[in-house]
Amino acid sequence: MPERPRIRRAVTAILLLSPWLVLLSCAIELDFDRYAVVYGISEYVAVGVQDLEYSDDDAQALSAILTGQGYNAVTRTDAAATYAQLISDLSQVAQQAGRDDLFVFFFSGHGCQDVSGGGEPPGGDGPSEGIVLNTASDYYILTDDELGGLVEDIPCNKKVVIIDACNSGGFIGNELESDGTPPEYDGGTEGFGALLSDAISLYLNYGDAGYDIDPSDAIVLAASGEREVSFESSQYQHGVFSYFLLESARDGDLDGDGMVTALEAFYYAKEQIEREWNVLFSGAYEQFSPHISGGPVDFYLFDAE
Repeated sequence: MPERPRIRRAVTAILLLSPWLVLLSCAIELDFDRYAVVYGISEYVAVGVQDLEYSDDDAQALSAILTGQGYNAVTRTDAAATYAQLISDLSQVAQQAGRDDLFVFFFSGHGCQDVSGGGEPPGGDGPSEGIVLNTASDYYILTDDELGGLVEDIPCNKKVVIIDACNSGGFIGNELESDGTPPEYDGGTEGFGALLSDAISLYLNYGDAGYDIDPSDAIVLAASGEREVSFESSQYQHGVFSYFLLESARDGDLDGDGMVTALEAFYYAKEQIEREWNVLFSGAYEQFSPHISGGPVDFYLFDAE
């Protein structure tokens, strides 16, 4: 049994595809640019916020893959991963990127949920969620609505947000997918075809949320449900979700077309978490399950390695 993994939750939680396009790797030439902003925080500046072990490794490993595949990637870890720096990095992408380009935002670190009694506006998914960033001397909780507004300002038509943190499903502006794993969930998984069918059905029923990250604006891959924790483990030397997301660049090409899409990466990570975590460690640690949202689209993330 590995050492007890750390839960990715801040110590203090306060509120401050219709048509599916198959791309053949032997014939494709990208006529768009790809941008990524990658953040991972293991060392928190603020007193009382527990440090993590592997969030910075998550960010650096993903950045290496993206940079090696031609992304214009900006990577910030630990003390450099501040709220002010994130605003600057996202603003820079907003100035440089075009409508046809692809943008990826990744965060690994603490997540939290508002416990002050506030929450989303009417029609929202309940309490607000946040990711915990550093500042010069303390920390800043960037809420789901704030991040949604920042992502909306990026002009790219293709946007993917990936969050490996507790309560990250609450960033999804679609109530059908923001909730945690239901009590009757049996730990099993569907085949890719069935999952694809379910995803299409979900995507065709999305609406303009007006809160969180709007499903019409970006696909969101969340490590856990709105009311779930996520974990990192010395067994993987990464966050559990991040570890399998990274593996998906090598093993996640489910249809064999030479490319790994957001949906393929999500399915691969979800399947492996069920097999390698929720089954093997059933009863030892809390179970969790990745969630996905988006419009009726799927975007290419990686070349299959």
